[in-house]
Amino acid sequence: MEANMEVSALDYAKIKDYMRTFGPAWLVMIADVDVASIVTGLQVGASWGYRMVLVMLLLAVPLFVIQDVAGTLGTVSGMGLGTAVRRLYGRRVAMAAAIPMALLDVLEYVAEYAGIALGLGLLGLPVLPMLLLVFVLHIVVAWTGRYRHVEAFLLPFSFLLVATIVASVAMTRLDPAAVMGSMVAGMPLQDREFDYMLAASVGSVIMPWMLFFHSGADARKGLSRKD
Repeated sequence: MEANMEVSALDYAKIKDYMRTFGPAWLVMIADVDVASIVTGLQVGASWGYRMVLVMLLLAVPLFVIQDVAGTLGTVSGMGLGTAVRRLYGRRVAMAAAIPMALLDVLEYVAEYAGIALGLGLLGLPVLPMLLLVFVLHIVVAWTGRYRHVEAFLLPFSFLLVATIVASVAMTRLDPAAVMGSMVAGMPLQDREFDYMLAASVGSVIMPWMLFFHSGADARKGLSRKD
Protein backbone atom coordinates (compact mmCIF):
# COMPACT_ATOMS: atom_id res chain seq x y z
CA MET A 1 0.00 0.00 0.00
CA GLU A 2 2.74 2.41 0.97
CA ALA A 3 4.69 1.47 -2.17
CA ASN A 4 1.67 2.28 -4.33
CA MET A 5 1.26 5.62 -2.60
CA GLU A 6 4.94 6.42 -3.18
CA VAL A 7 4.61 5.55 -6.87
CA SER A 8 1.48 7.69 -7.16
CA ALA A 9 3.22 10.61 -5.45
CA LEU A 10 6.20 10.21 -7.80
CA ASP A 11 3.94 10.14 -10.86
CA TYR A 12 2.11 13.22 -9.61
CA ALA A 13 5.42 15.03 -9.11
CA LYS A 14 6.51 14.14 -12.66
CA ILE A 15 3.21 15.35 -14.10
CA LYS A 16 3.46 18.57 -12.07
CA ASP A 17 7.00 19.22 -13.32
CA TYR A 18 5.93 18.51 -16.88
CA MET A 19 2.99 20.89 -16.67
CA ARG A 20 5.26 23.57 -15.20
CA THR A 21 7.43 23.47 -18.33
CA PHE A 22 4.51 22.84 -20.67
CA GLY A 23 2.88 26.25 -20.73
CA PRO A 24 5.11 28.70 -22.65
CA ALA A 25 5.71 26.65 -25.81
CA TRP A 26 2.09 25.47 -25.86
CA LEU A 27 0.67 28.98 -25.55
CA VAL A 28 2.99 30.26 -28.29
CA MET A 29 1.77 27.48 -30.56
CA ILE A 30 -1.88 28.24 -29.77
CA ALA A 31 -1.35 32.00 -30.13
CA ASP A 32 -0.09 31.30 -33.64
CA VAL A 33 -3.60 30.08 -34.46
CA ASP A 34 -4.97 33.61 -34.36
CA VAL A 35 -7.53 35.43 -36.47
CA ALA A 36 -5.03 36.52 -39.11
CA SER A 37 -3.67 32.98 -39.47
CA ILE A 38 -7.13 31.45 -39.71
CA VAL A 39 -8.31 33.98 -42.30
CA THR A 40 -5.10 33.45 -44.29
CA GLY A 41 -5.59 29.70 -44.19
CA LEU A 42 -9.21 30.01 -45.31
CA GLN A 43 -8.22 32.26 -48.19
CA VAL A 44 -5.42 29.94 -49.25
CA GLY A 45 -7.72 26.94 -49.15
CA ALA A 46 -10.47 28.73 -51.07
CA SER A 47 -8.05 29.94 -53.76
CA TRP A 48 -5.56 27.10 -54.09
CA GLY A 49 -7.07 24.06 -52.42
CA TYR A 50 -4.40 21.77 -51.01
CA ARG A 51 -1.53 23.32 -52.99
CA MET A 52 -0.12 25.01 -49.88
CA VAL A 53 -0.19 21.93 -47.63
CA LEU A 54 3.41 21.02 -48.46
CA VAL A 55 4.53 24.57 -47.63
CA MET A 56 2.85 24.36 -44.22
CA LEU A 57 4.56 21.04 -43.50
CA LEU A 58 7.95 22.43 -44.51
CA LEU A 59 7.45 25.55 -42.37
CA ALA A 60 7.13 23.33 -39.32
CA VAL A 61 10.89 22.71 -39.47
CA PRO A 62 12.17 26.32 -39.12
CA LEU A 63 9.33 27.05 -36.70
CA PHE A 64 10.49 24.22 -34.44
CA VAL A 65 14.11 25.37 -34.59
CA ILE A 66 13.25 29.02 -33.88
CA GLN A 67 10.99 28.20 -30.95
CA ASP A 68 13.51 25.76 -29.53
CA VAL A 69 16.18 28.47 -29.64
CA ALA A 70 13.84 30.98 -28.00
CA GLY A 71 12.94 28.55 -25.23
CA THR A 72 16.58 27.63 -24.69
CA LEU A 73 17.54 31.30 -24.44
CA GLY A 74 14.97 31.98 -21.74
CA THR A 75 15.73 28.80 -19.82
CA VAL A 76 19.53 28.90 -19.88
CA SER A 77 20.17 32.65 -19.61
CA GLY A 78 17.14 33.61 -17.52
CA MET A 79 16.52 36.49 -19.95
CA GLY A 80 13.94 37.19 -22.61
CA LEU A 81 15.07 38.05 -26.11
CA GLY A 82 14.66 41.80 -25.58
CA THR A 83 16.69 41.78 -22.37
CA ALA A 84 19.40 39.63 -23.95
CA VAL A 85 19.73 41.94 -26.96
CA ARG A 86 19.92 45.01 -24.71
CA ARG A 87 22.60 43.53 -22.45
CA LEU A 88 24.73 42.11 -25.24
CA TYR A 89 24.39 44.82 -27.90
CA GLY A 90 23.18 47.92 -26.09
CA ARG A 91 20.01 49.98 -25.98
CA ARG A 92 20.17 51.24 -29.56
CA VAL A 93 20.20 47.77 -31.07
CA ALA A 94 17.48 46.70 -28.63
CA MET A 95 15.32 49.63 -29.68
CA ALA A 96 15.96 48.86 -33.35
CA ALA A 97 14.69 45.33 -32.71
CA ALA A 98 11.79 46.30 -30.44
CA ILE A 99 10.24 49.17 -32.43
CA PRO A 100 9.37 47.13 -35.56
CA MET A 101 7.97 44.39 -33.34
CA ALA A 102 5.84 46.92 -31.45
CA LEU A 103 4.47 48.31 -34.73
CA LEU A 104 3.65 44.81 -35.92
CA ASP A 105 1.97 44.10 -32.59
CA VAL A 106 -0.30 47.13 -33.04
CA LEU A 107 -1.39 45.82 -36.45
CA GLU A 108 -1.82 42.38 -34.95
CA TYR A 109 -4.08 43.74 -32.22
CA VAL A 110 -6.19 45.48 -34.85
CA ALA A 111 -6.64 42.14 -36.62
CA GLU A 112 -7.38 40.31 -33.38
CA TYR A 113 -10.04 42.76 -32.22
CA ALA A 114 -11.57 42.76 -35.69
CA GLY A 115 -11.79 38.97 -35.42
CA ILE A 116 -13.34 39.23 -31.96
CA ALA A 117 -15.92 41.67 -33.32
CA LEU A 118 -16.66 39.29 -36.18
CA GLY A 119 -17.10 36.37 -33.79
CA LEU A 120 -19.37 38.39 -31.50
CA GLY A 121 -21.48 39.37 -34.48
CA LEU A 122 -21.80 35.74 -35.57
CA LEU A 123 -22.93 34.81 -32.06
CA GLY A 124 -25.51 37.58 -32.03
CA LEU A 125 -23.88 39.39 -29.10
CA PRO A 126 -23.60 43.20 -28.81
CA VAL A 127 -20.27 44.00 -30.43
CA LEU A 128 -19.22 47.29 -28.83
CA PRO A 129 -19.98 46.48 -25.16
CA MET A 130 -18.39 43.05 -25.46
CA LEU A 131 -15.33 44.48 -27.20
CA LEU A 132 -14.89 46.94 -24.34
CA LEU A 133 -15.24 44.08 -21.85
CA VAL A 134 -12.60 42.06 -23.71
CA PHE A 135 -10.32 45.09 -23.82
CA VAL A 136 -10.63 45.66 -20.07
CA LEU A 137 -10.01 41.96 -19.39
CA HIS A 138 -6.98 42.09 -21.66
CA ILE A 139 -5.56 45.09 -19.80
CA VAL A 140 -6.16 43.46 -16.41
CA VAL A 141 -4.41 40.25 -17.43
CA ALA A 142 -1.44 42.13 -18.91
CA TRP A 143 -1.23 44.64 -16.03
CA THR A 144 -0.79 41.99 -13.36
CA GLY A 145 2.56 41.07 -14.88
CA ARG A 146 2.45 37.61 -13.34
CA TYR A 147 3.01 35.02 -16.02
CA ARG A 148 1.73 32.10 -13.95
CA HIS A 149 -1.65 33.78 -13.56
CA VAL A 150 -1.83 34.53 -17.28
CA GLU A 151 -0.93 30.95 -18.12
CA ALA A 152 -3.52 29.54 -15.72
CA PHE A 153 -6.12 31.81 -17.31
CA LEU A 154 -5.27 30.98 -20.93
CA LEU A 155 -4.58 27.24 -20.81
CA PRO A 156 -8.25 26.15 -20.46
CA PHE A 157 -9.20 28.31 -23.44
CA SER A 158 -6.34 26.84 -25.45
CA PHE A 159 -7.57 23.31 -24.82
CA LEU A 160 -11.05 24.37 -25.91
CA LEU A 161 -9.61 25.83 -29.12
CA VAL A 162 -7.76 22.59 -29.90
CA ALA A 163 -10.93 20.61 -29.27
CA THR A 164 -12.89 22.75 -31.73
CA ILE A 165 -10.17 22.40 -34.38
CA VAL A 166 -10.09 18.62 -33.96
CA ALA A 167 -13.89 18.51 -34.16
CA SER A 168 -13.95 20.62 -37.33
CA VAL A 169 -11.34 18.36 -38.96
CA ALA A 170 -13.34 15.28 -37.98
CA MET A 171 -16.45 16.75 -39.62
CA THR A 172 -14.57 17.58 -42.82
CA ARG A 173 -14.36 14.90 -45.46
CA LEU A 174 -10.82 15.06 -46.76
CA ASP A 175 -9.83 13.37 -50.00
CA PRO A 176 -6.39 11.80 -49.35
CA ALA A 177 -5.79 11.32 -53.06
CA ALA A 178 -6.49 14.99 -53.76
CA VAL A 179 -4.20 16.04 -50.92
CA MET A 180 -1.31 13.92 -52.16
CA GLY A 181 -1.93 14.97 -55.76
CA SER A 182 -1.78 18.65 -54.85
CA MET A 183 1.41 18.15 -52.85
CA VAL A 184 3.27 16.54 -55.74
CA ALA A 185 1.81 18.78 -58.45
CA GLY A 186 4.25 21.60 -57.71
CA MET A 187 3.63 25.25 -56.92
CA PRO A 188 2.88 27.98 -59.48
CA LEU A 189 5.58 30.34 -58.21
CA GLN A 190 5.21 32.57 -61.28
CA ASP A 191 1.65 33.40 -60.25
CA ARG A 192 1.61 36.69 -58.32
CA GLU A 193 -1.51 35.78 -56.37
CA PHE A 194 0.04 32.48 -55.30
CA ASP A 195 3.26 34.24 -54.28
CA TYR A 196 1.26 36.75 -52.26
CA MET A 197 -0.58 34.00 -50.39
CA LEU A 198 2.70 32.13 -49.93
CA ALA A 199 4.25 35.18 -48.26
CA ALA A 200 1.13 35.63 -46.14
CA SER A 201 1.30 31.99 -45.06
CA VAL A 202 4.95 32.29 -44.05
CA GLY A 203 4.17 35.47 -42.11
CA SER A 204 1.25 33.83 -40.34
CA VAL A 205 3.43 30.97 -39.12
CA ILE A 206 6.65 32.70 -38.03
CA MET A 207 6.10 35.96 -36.14
CA PRO A 208 8.70 38.08 -34.29
CA TRP A 209 6.66 38.51 -31.12
CA MET A 210 6.63 34.75 -30.61
CA LEU A 211 10.37 34.77 -29.91
CA PHE A 212 10.08 37.58 -27.36
CA PHE A 213 7.12 35.94 -25.64
CA HIS A 214 8.51 32.40 -25.52
CA SER A 215 11.94 33.35 -24.22
CA GLY A 216 10.48 35.83 -21.73
CA ALA A 217 7.89 33.34 -20.49
CA ASP A 218 10.51 30.66 -19.83
CA ALA A 219 12.68 33.21 -18.05
CA ARG A 220 9.81 34.44 -15.86
CA LYS A 221 8.86 30.93 -14.88
CA GLY A 222 12.38 30.42 -13.58
CA LEU A 223 13.01 27.29 -15.64
CA SER A 224 16.51 25.82 -15.52
CA ARG A 225 18.59 23.49 -17.68
CA LYS A 226 17.39 20.59 -15.57
CA ASP A 227 13.80 21.35 -16.60
